[in-house]
Amino acid sequence: MLKLFNRLHIETHSACNRRCETCLRQTHPQRKVTFNVLPDEIVYSLMDQAIELQPDAQLVPQFFNEPFIDKRMPEFLRYASKKGFSLIYINTNGEFITPELAEEIDGLLEYMTVDFDPIEQIQNMFSKTRIEKAGQHVVTHYSPYMNLKDEIANCSNQPCTVECQLRVVIGSDGYMRLCCEDIIGEFDLGNIFDSTLEELWFSDKHQEIVKKLSQPGGRKKYPYCSICPRP
Repeated sequence: MLKLFNRLHIETHSACNRRCETCLRQTHPQRKVTFNVLPDEIVYSLMDQAIELQPDAQLVPQFFNEPFIDKRMPEFLRYASKKGFSLIYINTNGEFITPELAEEIDGLLEYMTVDFDPIEQIQNMFSKTRIEKAGQHVVTHYSPYMNLKDEIANCSNQPCTVECQLRVVIGSDGYMRLCCEDIIGEFDLGNIFDSTLEELWFSDKHQEIVKKLSQPGGRKKYPYCSICPRP
């Protein structure tokens, strides 16, 4: 049976205020621009289910969005902190962080990676949560300015033993994603409105996909995975 995830990603909404040219939000040719919001009860239920399944689970309350556009985020973080997730962190561009917001959430996250200059302006607002400067955008399926053919060739025969096995991702539309590259839900893995988190993770379809990807050359069995440039 498939090993249980150790990290839950929840995209509480689908908005972002930036249009970074290296982000899959901009580069994926099939992505349709929609605005979705996960209902409060679904977000809380996901956290409840994750902790029940995996007491040592980590939480990342975002996916391909800017988390702090969501005014509910401080309350979600307070709830997550009480649930006892082993690690809570967020990636943010930092543009919505104010002294008032910082005071609300300081200590509820272990750390945040922030794409903001000067980073010291954000760091000075926090005393408990560690603030790290975000690095360059990582390579993705459609990264511009890169020789993706070489990256894809280097990965094509490698098993995928990180992305699809360690994290469970629930998008703002409620659908489970296979990995952090699966921005549009390529694999039709079901949604949280119709199934539990456990049912989604251990579905026959999901287990079969992960099993094949865990083998050398398994990526070639799926068109989207066959062009993945990530090891």
